[in-house]
Amino acid sequence: MARINVVQRAKKDQGQCGRCRDPIGPGDPYRWTKRRYGPRLVRCMKATCGYKPSEMTGSAHLQAIYGAQEDWSDAQGQYARNELDIGGLADELESAASVIREESESYQESADSQGEYFPGSEQVETAEANATACQEGADAADEIVEKLREVEGALSEADTILDVELQ
Repeated sequence: MARINVVQRAKKDQGQCGRCRDPIGPGDPYRWTKRRYGPRLVRCMKATCGYKPSEMTGSAHLQAIYGAQEDWSDAQGQYARNELDIGGLADELESAASVIREESESYQESADSQGEYFPGSEQVETAEANATACQEGADAADEIVEKLREVEGALSEADTILDVELQ
């Protein structure tokens, strides 16, 4: 992961915040980071303009996994604000589980190809461990999705019973 650098007062104009597009001028506080391969990312100091874990890593595997986690976290917030029903919440978790499962398969393919040429290598063991962890996480998410679907069905039945009784 890249390190986040905080500057209390900019000496020169830093352009725009990478998230909210507010200008960062001389004297303004800001934060910046740069991955090994990639552009310098500049953000203002607003709490909403922080860096997400998926932006901080250079690994395509981790970007996808962190992105799925971020989407799930956003869906939980929407559910808490009543912007999303339980079915939508289950859909988001199902989507996150499928992304994690795809990354598990990708890690396993990587381990298999490395194991073909470098049997017993530490990298092979790490890739296999990552594949197993991703698979277990996806399986756990699938179990939660099933329970959410059951709750959604029970709520639907309760709504139907209430509608009948109110008529």
